[in-house]
Amino acid sequence: KDIRDIQLPPLRKDYSHIYLQYPIQYKARWDLVKFLMREGRDVSIQHMGNCAKYEIFSDFSKSCSNAEKVSSSVILLPTYPGYPKKEIVKNIKTIRKFFGKSIDF
Repeated sequence: KDIRDIQLPPLRKDYSHIYLQYPIQYKARWDLVKFLMREGRDVSIQHMGNCAKYEIFSDFSKSCSNAEKVSSSVILLPTYPGYPKKEIVKNIKTIRKFFGKSIDF
């Protein structure tokens, strides 16, 4: 949460979130994803694109800058129920390493 270049989803203290994967946003997504993969981390990217750009919807298309931003910046971190806490910690430490932040938190 102390890395300004990463946007996190809002924290919901009522536990109403239902993240299948934990989405973070970073403008230079591919740089971070490649680094995480080289470090052996299990991550993926947002697979849904900006529908406004799909040819099939061209008759209804208009500029959707927020959808474009999200579709090109989201990185998905694993959060499934059996995902070990030690792997979550490794993901956090690796992301902090990428940004040159202390890995002790």
